[in-house]
Amino acid sequence: MVLSLAITAPFVGYLSNSRPAQQNDSLHTQTIDDKINKTLSESISFYSSPREIYVSPLSEDFASDSDEVLLARLLYGEARGASREVKYAIANVVLNRAERPCWWGSSVREVILAPRQFSCFNLDDVNRRKLLDPLRYDRQEVWQECRDVAREALSQRHDMTHGATHYFDSSIAIPRWARNLQPSLELPAGNGRVVKFYNSVL
Repeated sequence: MVLSLAITAPFVGYLSNSRPAQQNDSLHTQTIDDKINKTLSESISFYSSPREIYVSPLSEDFASDSDEVLLARLLYGEARGASREVKYAIANVVLNRAERPCWWGSSVREVILAPRQFSCFNLDDVNRRKLLDPLRYDRQEVWQECRDVAREALSQRHDMTHGATHYFDSSIAIPRWARNLQPSLELPAGNGRVVKFYNSVL
């Protein structure tokens, strides 16, 4: 669907031009063909790129997502306006949970989709509908960074949070579980906010 829209748009502009004189038909036809072929080539190149910017809208249960796409959706829902560093740290929290099987699950998928754990996946959260089709709501580069960070975190497994399994943004009230605990990492999140990560939550 996306590719066909990208290709058909130029046809409207080119074919709406007034018909040239008979002697220029061959040249005019060649010009149209050149432009169409160029557009087709660029469109195919963009959407078949290894960077895989586009992600199709999926079903509500995210059943056909890979771990990378599912993690990217979480980063988009939880931290799309935050720095790359914050996104990476949040990805670490997911991976740390998956590596320590507990009530929150024992795999990346189970951890991310565990009920009431990551607010953007809650059925009543305004961000949930945005997770299904990120490019409908945001710029391509925003979604691409989430994809890149997810891929990097899954492949490198470098934990910058020192084992954190929980985090919260200082823009909300301190959760009960964070009281009397020292964070293992604090990262600035803009506008005076800080994201705090914890590795000793019971």
